[in-house]
Amino acid sequence: MTATKIYGHRGCMGTYPENTLLGFQKAIEQGVDGLELDVQLTKDGEVVVIHDEILDRTTDGNGYIKDFTLQEVKQFSAGVNFAHFPHYDETSWKAERVPTLQEVLELLAPYNTELNIELKTYLINYEGIEEKLDKDAEIAWLLDQRISHPLDYIQSLDLEALHISKHVALSDAYYLKDLFEIIRVWTVNEKDEIKQLLDLNHYSTVVKENHLSKKIIGFTLFIGIVILLVFYISGGREVEPMIADFPKIIAHRGANDRFNESTISAYKIAAEDGVDALEIDLRMTEDGSLVAMHDNSIDRTTNGTGEVSNFALKEIKDIPTIDVFSNQSTVEEIPTLKEILDTFTDTEHYYIETRLVNDALAMEELLVQQLNEYDLLAKDLVTIQSFSQESLERIHELAPEVPLTLLFGKGKFNLKEAKMADYPFIGMEASDVTLKNVNELHRHGKEVHVFFNDLESEKKEQERVKLLNVDGYFTNDIRFTKELLQVE
Repeated sequence: MTATKIYGHRGCMGTYPENTLLGFQKAIEQGVDGLELDVQLTKDGEVVVIHDEILDRTTDGNGYIKDFTLQEVKQFSAGVNFAHFPHYDETSWKAERVPTLQEVLELLAPYNTELNIELKTYLINYEGIEEKLDKDAEIAWLLDQRISHPLDYIQSLDLEALHISKHVALSDAYYLKDLFEIIRVWTVNEKDEIKQLLDLNHYSTVVKENHLSKKIIGFTLFIGIVILLVFYISGGREVEPMIADFPKIIAHRGANDRFNESTISAYKIAAEDGVDALEIDLRMTEDGSLVAMHDNSIDRTTNGTGEVSNFALKEIKDIPTIDVFSNQSTVEEIPTLKEILDTFTDTEHYYIETRLVNDALAMEELLVQQLNEYDLLAKDLVTIQSFSQESLERIHELAPEVPLTLLFGKGKFNLKEAKMADYPFIGMEASDVTLKNVNELHRHGKEVHVFFNDLESEKKEQERVKLLNVDGYFTNDIRFTKELLQVE
C-alpha cells in the first residue's frame, strides 16, 4: 500500500485565489503531495487553468472562456475578486492572471509535485482539448454516485483510479473495501471527515494539533474548499462557514410555469417534480383566514379587483384564479393554508412567507397555531421567511425552533444588515447576488437563497449564481433548475 496523499484543491483556494500561480505556490510551500486544477480552452485553442466556464466568479471579467482569446483573458485579474481573504495584498493579487497550463507546468518543474487535471467538458464540448494533453497521462473517472462493479470499469476503461465524492466514500465503507488502492476522495475539508476517511481501511491515523500525520492507507484526499490545509499544515485558525451540502430547489408559488400560481394544482405538480420545498405567500382575509396569494390585491391573478384584506373568505372563494397555459384557460380557486396542509400534510417541506396586514402584525399567531395542528414544526418541515423583521421576531417568540429567512427586495440588499441579522438564511434577488455577498454571508454562517424577479433573464441568472455557490433557488422553472443542478 502507498501512503495517503494530500492534493491542494485548485491550489490553496481557502486562503489564496484559486487556480492561480500564487495559490499553487502557496500550496507547494505547505507541503502538498499534488495539485488539483481545472482546464478550459480559449477561443484560440490555448489551455487555461480556471474552474468555471465563465470569467465572472473568479476574475473581474465576464463571459465564457471559449469566447475570448488568451490575450483577452490575460487582461483580467484573477485575484481582485478575493479581496475578502485575510491575506489579500492589493498590488500582488491584482496582478494575478488566469494561468495557462504551460505556466503551471513551468512552476512545478523544480518540485516533485503530482498534478491532477480535470477536463471541464460536461457543459461545453471543447473539441480537441484531449489532444492538448500528454497521451501517456493516467486517466481517472470523476464520480458523484456509486457505480456497480467498479473494478470492471477500471479494467475495461484502463483507468488508473476512481475519483469519488466524500459523500459516496463516507456513506458505505463496505463498498470501498476492495478499492482503497485506487480511489481518491474529493473534496474533504472537515477534521472529522478526514479522520473518518483515514480510518476506513482500519489503519491507525495520528492527528495532532495543527499537524496531519500521514499513515499507511491507499487513497488520496482532495482538500481545498474553505479551510484547505490551513488548520492541519500551516497552523492557521479554523473556519466553519455555512455552505449547504447541495442547493435547495424551492418551488416558487408552486409550478407556476405550468399552472396558476399559488394553487393546489400548482403545488401538486411541484411536489411530483420532487422539489425540496413548496413556497407559499400568505395573505389574510377580512375575517381572519390565511390564503395563498402573493399580491396584496387579487387584480393580477383573478378577474376580480381589490385588496385581499377587504374580502371575507367566502367572497374570495367566489373569485377563482385564471391563467392561460398552452393556449388554454385554467381556472382554480384561491386555496387557504389549511387546504394546502390538508393536501400534503407532512409529505412536503413548506417555505412560507409572512407579511404585515394593513401595516400591522396579524397573521403570525394563527400561522403557528395551524402549523402545530399538523405537527409540522416538531417535524422540522417548515421554514418561514419575511421582508419584515418585526414579523420574523414575532414568529421567533412563538416558535423559537423554526428556521427563519430574512428577505431583501431587489436593489435593497444590505450586506452589513444581513451579516448582523440573527437568522440562518438570507433571501435576495438574483441581481444583488455577487461573489462578495455570498462569501461574506457564508463566512458569517448563513445560507443564501435566491429569488428571480425577471422571468426573461431567470435561466441565465440561475446559471450565473450557480457558479457563486448559492444555497437555494426560488425557481419559477423547476425542470430547468433540476437540469442545471443535475438533480434526477
